[in-house]
Amino acid sequence: MFEVTIDGKKVQAEVSFQTATIYESEFGGDLLQDVMGAHKSGEDSIVEYKIVENADGEADVEVLGFDFTRVNWGCLLKALWAAIKTANPAVSGYAAWASGTRGIDMLEVNGVISDEIADCFFRSSTAREED
Repeated sequence: MFEVTIDGKKVQAEVSFQTATIYESEFGGDLLQDVMGAHKSGEDSIVEYKIVENADGEADVEVLGFDFTRVNWGCLLKALWAAIKTANPAVSGYAAWASGTRGIDMLEVNGVISDEIADCFFRSSTAREED
C-alpha cells in the first residue's frame, strides 16, 4: 500500500494482481505492457542532466531537459486509478474519477507506480518486509 497526494489530500493506493485485473477489465489493455513499456539500459530516464561542481566544490545536478515522450502518461494515470480502486473498491469508474480529479504530481506517480508494479510482479528474491 502506498499514498499519493491528489489535490492536497493523501489517497491510499495498492498494486496487486487485482490491479492488473481491474486495469484490463476497464481499459482492455495489459497493465504491465502499457505502463512499463520497453526500456533499454541507459535510456529509462526522462530527465537529461549533468553533474557540475558548485562554488563550494561540491557536486550539483544541473537539469538540461525533460523528455516527456518516454512515458505513456495516459496509461500511467489509468494505472494510478486502478491502484486506487484496488485499495478502495468504492472508487467510481475511471471516467467519473478522472472528471473530478486534479492536482497530481505525475512525475512522482511515474516513479512510485513503476516501483510498485516492479515490486509486485518482478521479484527475483523473497518479498520485502512490510514497514
